Amino acid sequence: MDVQTAVNLMQQGLQHKRNGKYEESLKCYLVVVYWIKSEPEPYKHLGKIYYILGQYQSSINCYKKCINLMGTMDIDNLRHMGHAICDPLAASVEEKAIAENYRCSIDPYFGQFGSKKYGHLTIAPDTQEEYNRLCMNKAASLLG
Repeated sequence: MDVQTAVNLMQQGLQHKRNGKYEESLKCYLVVVYWIKSEPEPYKHLGKIYYILGQYQSSINCYKKCINLMGTMDIDNLRHMGHAICDPLAASVEEKAIAENYRCSIDPYFGQFGSKKYGHLTIAPDTQEEYNRLCMNKAASLLG
């Protein structure tokens, strides 16, 4: 696959995600990572789609691959990976609200048209920061 085709597929995947067509987005990113295994960016996007689809272990695996290809524990990727680890286990209402806010940040369609359950809650910045640290620490410990 040439670079321009990969770029076009990545753009199509992003557009599908923005329109709430997650399975179509998934297909685009899967084709890219099938042909181009050495680039981290497609794995990051694929990790987001898997998260949105509730396939958290696949999301975690994609972020691991992305981080390994980058050769560094990038804070942004650790945060994404950490949310895939922690959000399915969110117990308190605050944690669920933070997980929902995270989903809105990576999924514009959900943010606009999703059924937000916790949108009425105001989360203290310290609570949000503490949860993000927890997510990043869980991800870092999983990477070793």
